[in-house]
Amino acid sequence: MRHLVSTGSVASTRTAIAIVDDHPPILHGMQAIFDQIEGCVVVISATTGKQFLDALRSTPADIAVVDLRGPGLDGFEVLRELSVLYPSMPALAFSFSDELPWIRRALDAGACGYVLKNDGLAKWQIIIHSVNTTCVYGSELGRASLALAPEAKGHARHDIPPRELEYLLLQCDPRDLTREQIADIMNVTRHAVDGYFRWFSRNCDVHSIQALIQLALRLGLWQPPGPSA
Repeated sequence: MRHLVSTGSVASTRTAIAIVDDHPPILHGMQAIFDQIEGCVVVISATTGKQFLDALRSTPADIAVVDLRGPGLDGFEVLRELSVLYPSMPALAFSFSDELPWIRRALDAGACGYVLKNDGLAKWQIIIHSVNTTCVYGSELGRASLALAPEAKGHARHDIPPRELEYLLLQCDPRDLTREQIADIMNVTRHAVDGYFRWFSRNCDVHSIQALIQLALRLGLWQPPGPSA
């Protein structure tokens, strides 16, 4: 959910960004990039995973940007913590490495996308648009990693029951439907919708909305749209 900020007499939405990276020059560079993206506000800039998670307890954020290398609690551990503590907050893995096993490990830890540290302003504008619209960023590297990975627990699209498949596709809808809206569209109760999600948790090891959307990507059921013209 985007947060509201007051600008005089008018309230507008903003995208609150939380970043963790153990190199201050990179944090400063990211601050400069987000300052140029309309609506983006950096609310947390941390140099350790522990500091980052501590800050999130008192400062809500919409998108996390997580450096994979770091002292103490590394980025993979931070991503796993975020998927449990803040399952509805998209978290982007952030690294210099473009090796597919490294990317796969980040996605498995709960990242909604994978971003290289040498990506500039133009790419970040696309990334933020994609995450705000769909809760994932389907980069070329991320899609390649998903394509090489085995399907979750050996499941293919035809293994998913029809109603669970309908729920999965609605969860990927770019309108960012709530569970109540999905229940109305499917003409079922909210409890039934929660049951569809639990089916994926039990059978596909999916425990967050971001992981559910990654499953749809992996099975070729959905592709994230590009930025609007």
